[in-house]
Amino acid sequence: MLFKRKPDQSQSISGVNLTNAQVQMGQAGNDLRQTQADNQGTVHTDGLSADQVAALLAQVIEAIAQAPLPEADKTKALAYLSAAQQETQEAEPDKDLIAKNLKRMGDTLQTASDSAEAGKTLWQTIVPLLRPLAGWLGTAATIAGL
Repeated sequence: MLFKRKPDQSQSISGVNLTNAQVQMGQAGNDLRQTQADNQGTVHTDGLSADQVAALLAQVIEAIAQAPLPEADKTKALAYLSAAQQETQEAEPDKDLIAKNLKRMGDTLQTASDSAEAGKTLWQTIVPLLRPLAGWLGTAATIAGL
């Protein structure tokens, strides 16, 4: 047996809420080696205005409108997305509502992607467009899965 007793050190994280963050912990020992890779890309989201958010959503709307998806899926996804875009123009936008609509749009597209290759390609195109919204949505971004 390599270890006869448990290590004397322990680590824990509690009472935190992380959005788009990476945490790496290690426990000192004989040969501790850690590697962390960031495959999310660098996204700067500080100070997005409501108009910038609406413009990003307009790009997503255009991508969906041009996609070769079944018309019913396209219409449903666009309805959720349009509702999210309209909410961004309110004096105090309900970011939870926006996030919920984005999640429903994403769910609709992912369901469509199960039956159409175009849906998979579309989803891969849309995710990078939505990532900058994570900072603007704040904690609501977790609802949308960003």
